[in-house]
Amino acid sequence: MNQRVVKAIIERAGFETVLVENGQLAVDYVTSNACDLVLLDCQMPVMDGFEATRRIRQLPKPLCDTPIVALTANALESDRQRCLQCGMNGFLKKPVAVDEVRDMLESCLGETLVQDSV
Repeated sequence: MNQRVVKAIIERAGFETVLVENGQLAVDYVTSNACDLVLLDCQMPVMDGFEATRRIRQLPKPLCDTPIVALTANALESDRQRCLQCGMNGFLKKPVAVDEVRDMLESCLGETLVQDSV
């Protein structure tokens, strides 16, 4: 459900989204496709978001510099620190709020979004 909500918010802001089923597929996708931003759930099958982040950070430039944001139900400060320590650029807690997704997009992409678009 959260995946669909975030997808709708991002698409409403005018961005294209691609969904994959697990962390390994996320790494594979980033390896062969230019991405402006990657949102990773910390708890995914096959490969979790932490390991997927580590692997993306090991890719050659410019792929390794792709902004990565955690999407997680674990909302403690220690969870946020773990995400940042493994190389993620940001942290969104579930359930997501529209303004938090908008702020994250602006922060990671360096663009100001029109308030009515999200």
